[in-house]
Amino acid sequence: MEQEIEQWRPNENLLEILVTMGITKNAAEIALYYTGNESADAAATFYFDNPDIEGTSLSVIGVSDEKDVKTVPKDEGDDSSEEDDSKNEMCYL
Repeated sequence: MEQEIEQWRPNENLLEILVTMGITKNAAEIALYYTGNESADAAATFYFDNPDIEGTSLSVIGVSDEKDVKTVPKDEGDDSSEEDDSKNEMCYL
């Protein structure tokens, strides 16, 4: 059976929160990527603990643009509904 592939995308609600805090969109996306894309607080803490990410490109973590997003294979035995986005699988480098 062919495996389904999910593309990593930042949580848009969390991204908006981080940007309104003055964090650049690029840095906010990186912080969300490294903190599991589940918490604005965790991502903000990561950002302030790692100020050097400000100049980092998403391509450094394997995400360069909409057409080249890091993909993660889903488990073949995964019985979760395709509609359930709350169980996004993450790939950490």
